[in-house]
Amino acid sequence: MVTDLKRELLRLLEEDEEFRYAVAGRIGILEILKRLDRLEEGQNKLWESSEKIWTEVKNLREEQEKLWESQNKLWEEVRSLREGQEKLWEGQNKLWGELKELKRGASGVEQKGFSWFCGAGVCFGGDLRDACISIHTDSS
Repeated sequence: MVTDLKRELLRLLEEDEEFRYAVAGRIGILEILKRLDRLEEGQNKLWESSEKIWTEVKNLREEQEKLWESQNKLWEEVRSLREGQEKLWEGQNKLWGELKELKRGASGVEQKGFSWFCGAGVCFGGDLRDACISIHTDSS
């Protein structure tokens, strides 16, 4: 008799959905299944959030790479500007050197007291500075 009852219960559990849920509810399985369903939903939401976060991390890394590339370009431009500035300083130093040489040469001419002949037919005695002042005064 017990064996027949067991067989009947197993058959009913397999074939009768309503009976299966009634038995499950009686032994508390339904509550456990509901909790498992809620946990699964929560876990799915966490996975979706996690995927969004990793997508954002990927986007941030890509943007950071672009920023590094831009920064490297800026440093190359700074380097280029420094090189240009060095060339300008070199040119300026050459000009200062040439100006010193001209001053030395002009100083020697002034000291010798040469006479200068100008295109207007005017001759100046004395130093170069006086001659330039005279030319400037006469031409105005």
